Amino acid sequence: MRFLSKVWHPNVYENGDLCISILHPPVDDPHSGELPSERWNPTQSVRTILLSVISLLNEPNTSSPANVDASVMYRKWKDSNGADDEYAKIVKKQVEQTKADATKDGVVVPETVEEYCIKQAPKVHDEAVDMIDLDDDFYDYGADDSGGEDDYEESDEDSGQDINPMSKRQNPSEFLKQIVGKPVVVKLNSGVDYRGILSCLDGFMNIALEQTEEYQNGQLKNKYGDAFIRGNNVLYISTQKR
Repeated sequence: MRFLSKVWHPNVYENGDLCISILHPPVDDPHSGELPSERWNPTQSVRTILLSVISLLNEPNTSSPANVDASVMYRKWKDSNGADDEYAKIVKKQVEQTKADATKDGVVVPETVEEYCIKQAPKVHDEAVDMIDLDDDFYDYGADDSGGEDDYEESDEDSGQDINPMSKRQNPSEFLKQIVGKPVVVKLNSGVDYRGILSCLDGFMNIALEQTEEYQNGQLKNKYGDAFIRGNNVLYISTQKR
């Protein structure tokens, strides 16, 4: 994969070639620091590749940079909490140039979380619209293929308790719909957690947060504002009281 426009980034070569594990041949190379499972496999799609690219652009891998100068400059910018802004200035200049190029080509580039997260139009029925697309082919929550209508339902007389809507069985899709727009904690496999307002997410658990804060070992490390988190990095998501 190659960027046609200039991209000043630790994992992009000067000629625009992108260095990313998901596109590397699936061979066992102990010197690369990559596991075969992190490399290319036939299950990858255009969607998963682009999501990986977005994640890498947001969180550069400085341990094995393709552009050493950009990597050093990025680390200085991050370690100084933005005080050393040479990296940010170069990136901002390139972004403005690509915006101008996009305008010439008639391309509309999303600039906010609201523009990035395309909302589905409500369907004409009385039920709530399911904004979270968890594929039913992969998530079966007890559907009966027999076509019968003998689904189990517990009545007040059977249970001896009043009906509590919150006690009804929920699938993950229903839970996720309820927490959109609320404060959440997103725990990553690395142990880092991000806290913010859940703006939207999809069936692959790719998450967009607002007012994002990064915590490590319970200590606040950074504040990012709007942020995108790739789903395969997520260990769990939970609600947060503020």
